[in-house]
Amino acid sequence: MDATWSTPRYVSSLVKETAMDRPLTALEKNFTQEERPVHVLSKVYKILNDESQDQKWEEELGIEIHRKKWEKAIAVTHKLSISSKHQERNYKILARWYKCPKDLHRINPTNEEECWRCQASSGTMSHIWYYCPKILPFWQKIFEIYRAMTGNEIYPDILITVLSMIPGSIKNIKRDSLKYFLTAARTCIARKWKSSITPSMMEWECEMAEMRALEERKVLEEGSNKQIKQIQAIWARWVDYSASSLLLCDG
Repeated sequence: MDATWSTPRYVSSLVKETAMDRPLTALEKNFTQEERPVHVLSKVYKILNDESQDQKWEEELGIEIHRKKWEKAIAVTHKLSISSKHQERNYKILARWYKCPKDLHRINPTNEEECWRCQASSGTMSHIWYYCPKILPFWQKIFEIYRAMTGNEIYPDILITVLSMIPGSIKNIKRDSLKYFLTAARTCIARKWKSSITPSMMEWECEMAEMRALEERKVLEEGSNKQIKQIQAIWARWVDYSASSLLLCDG
């Protein structure tokens, strides 16, 4: 089954579950129609650019983010992986499609508003994805490995880890392994959605190994010699680091 087609099913389920009586947004209209829309990810990309999806994030974080940064984040999100499944998940985060405890409480007050993990703070989107004291060490360890592997002094920040506002040009981001570190981490967190269990480093390492296998296989099957060399160069440091460390899933 086409992974991208789960996007409209997901949006449709949101509309039915929340029983909203307001007009549907352009995003919801595209994905609740009876016929399957074509070019799903392209449509999502365009709608995210056209609609003010950034305002809720800015309100929650208490900061103002320049529109140019949002535009770059949306563009970067498309480049984080060649896998449509991973692209879709990253778009879902920007669009706030995952329902956090605070959202579920607003829909139905009988649902607890507290974080599923720490059960001590309001389960906002930023808390669930980043600020929860049980998930923050997970991000910190991942960036510790990235710095040790690459020598690049980049530290975890919600704008980078969750919103894909990675420093540097899009060209350089495409050539850097950080995009895989982030995508693998987000996949692990999403897999534990509504769970009190925090993703383990072993799960993340295994996700990295699976992502490497997927990316290399796809490029070997469909890419040019130049693309093959590029993907192998990106993963080379990870291969070397895996071989010299205690990583349990080295691919």
